Amino acid sequence: MADHPDPIDVHVGQRVRLRRTLMGLSQVKLAGMLGLTFQQVQKYEKGYNRIGSSRLYQISRVLDAPVAYFFEDIAPAGERGTAHAAESAAPYEPDPMAKR
Repeated sequence: MADHPDPIDVHVGQRVRLRRTLMGLSQVKLAGMLGLTFQQVQKYEKGYNRIGSSRLYQISRVLDAPVAYFFEDIAPAGERGTAHAAESAAPYEPDPMAKR
């Protein structure tokens, strides 16, 4: 298990929080609309728990925002620092046999 949440999960969670606050909703209110506990919403917003695709779609409907909204302004892969960067010794090389 990783010590730090994935930067993409953190970014998506921050966008959920931003949209929620812009709409004037509390975590409790959003949680009620989603059928969750407010603690789960907190974990999503901090990136501690990853938001699955079906849940993100549900959140996008409740917050009246397209799913793409939650990924806007994300840094390209080469520019964002990841908690896993030090762990990978060799850069990713795609399998040449996987190409047509």
